[in-house]
Amino acid sequence: MKLKWFTVIVAMIFLICNMGATIEANIAASASTLELEETINTAISWTTRNLNKTVLTQHVKTFAGFGSRVTGYEGNLAAARYITREFKNSGLTTITQNYSLAMPVDHGSWITVKTPNKIKIRINASALWPNGVQTCLTPPEGVTGKLVYLRNTSILPENLSISESVILLDFNTGDLWLDLAKMGAKAIIFIEPTSTTMLESMKKAVSAPIYVPRLYVSKNDGALLKSLAAEGDTVAVHIGMKWENLTASNIIGIVNGTKYPDEVIVVSAHYDSWSIVPSSAPGAEDALAISSLIEMAKYFSSPAHKPLRTIWFVAFSGYYQALTGPAEWVEKNLFSPEEGTKRRICLHISLDYSTGTGKGVDALYLGPPSWFGYQTQYASLYSTVEASLRRYIRPVLDKYPNMREEDLIRFNFAGGGGSIYQMKWGTQPVIRGNSWFYHLSTEPTFHAGILSFTLRTQWAYRETWWTPLNDEYHINWPDIEPQIVVSMAIIAGFANEEQWKLEYRQPSRGQLLGGGGVAYGFSTVNGKTVEYDVNIGWYRPLPNVLVRMVVGRTSTGRDEYLLWPFNCRYTFSDNNGSFTFHGLITLRTLIQGATAGLYLFDAWKFNETDGSIMY
Repeated sequence: MKLKWFTVIVAMIFLICNMGATIEANIAASASTLELEETINTAISWTTRNLNKTVLTQHVKTFAGFGSRVTGYEGNLAAARYITREFKNSGLTTITQNYSLAMPVDHGSWITVKTPNKIKIRINASALWPNGVQTCLTPPEGVTGKLVYLRNTSILPENLSISESVILLDFNTGDLWLDLAKMGAKAIIFIEPTSTTMLESMKKAVSAPIYVPRLYVSKNDGALLKSLAAEGDTVAVHIGMKWENLTASNIIGIVNGTKYPDEVIVVSAHYDSWSIVPSSAPGAEDALAISSLIEMAKYFSSPAHKPLRTIWFVAFSGYYQALTGPAEWVEKNLFSPEEGTKRRICLHISLDYSTGTGKGVDALYLGPPSWFGYQTQYASLYSTVEASLRRYIRPVLDKYPNMREEDLIRFNFAGGGGSIYQMKWGTQPVIRGNSWFYHLSTEPTFHAGILSFTLRTQWAYRETWWTPLNDEYHINWPDIEPQIVVSMAIIAGFANEEQWKLEYRQPSRGQLLGGGGVAYGFSTVNGKTVEYDVNIGWYRPLPNVLVRMVVGRTSTGRDEYLLWPFNCRYTFSDNNGSFTFHGLITLRTLIQGATAGLYLFDAWKFNETDGSIMY
């Protein structure tokens, strides 16, 4: 009997001890949760007080003032120096990582006119983005023709010989220039408009390498050219745009974590811009995300707000070159022997803001043109991410009581009603047909196996982007605050979460996921440009050749994304004809035998004097 009582007493003591441990654990968990909520509320309060229109406008004006932030251009280099200086002034450890890519560089373009009284006039101009790969470099004497201004584009003047003329057009004339090119126009000159749209710019982009020199002139110079056209003067068009290998930079600002310094949260934004006139790409609204990133870094670097985990604030260039910059960053920091094993990157969040279409963001982990990862095996990885996001934005809902959760953030990690296609685009609008024209900077990181997503403005039409005009006055400032507040709550949540619930995934160049045979990976292509030599009966290397990789040809053979100028990466082969591209996607579904977007490679050699294509 005594033994039984002893057993019962021991069991009760054991139970009480375990209950005590459980209660202590629950109390600790509750304290941790309350502390995290307080941390998130502090970040929200700071954001609404300090990250306002006045602060952001200063950054936006600075970035737009660089003239053109097209990757590799002087304004892009100035932007990189500005970001580096801002990071250092905030006390961040700053690293600049360079990579190379080929870009079309306008070294100076102009128009010369000889008036009947033999006065020579020179008018400065800017070259348009290449037709495919064709920059339309002109010979030293230029391309000469009678200047004709087409005022009424629906009615062509009688007895007009297009093939003998240089055509002067208003910019907002759609793709009329293509019809004129088909009729033999020698060159096209566009006049700066008072306002324009993204679609007008995109109508000036083609994938075919047609040789039709195209220039852009200011409104004042356009008025002068109109008067010269009325006099029947002849002009010579000069374009100095060439493809060159350039050095571009990704910039990393590091805030070391106070408790988990080896666990890294990456927060990124791109700082390059794009325009159909590459030497004039102010991209004011396009600078909202990088401007916000600079201020976020300032907050988390403050001793009072240091995060538990390390945060890397990364500023990407090369975004508009089919994610060349983000892909090079992944190659350098996840796979290079000297860098790839030094830390554990747990999560990558990218910021992609605009205004005019809403105050909330879509949380997107995949995007066009490949839609890589839309299978349920991938979406299931994000169930824990979504649960965490919902917890982190609860204080934001309190801040904006008149907004629903879906007005602040929409989760596109799982298909509604069982449809995998609803995972894709969230609220993002279709631009043409069945095509969505945007990239996510987090895609290369996701391809490498790391949990990643982008916070992109809902319903992002971005009507004034990608033009040569400064769109600062189109920014609708009340739209931006809720987007930044949501982002800050999410970053503060993940960076300070004691009870980390996300699955850490080791970076991989190729790995199967689940029983369905789904594969992902981050591959490298090494190639060689060669030509057949009849004298030796074999191929010999062809050095210094422009190599283009087009991303997103579908398995059905449709080439709609060829028309998208942001969907190509470029490089030059070296003296041995060798070239390399990083970040290609491996097979998508082994069972179906499909591929996650095919890649098209081609190579081009140009005559350096007259711009003609030799190969």
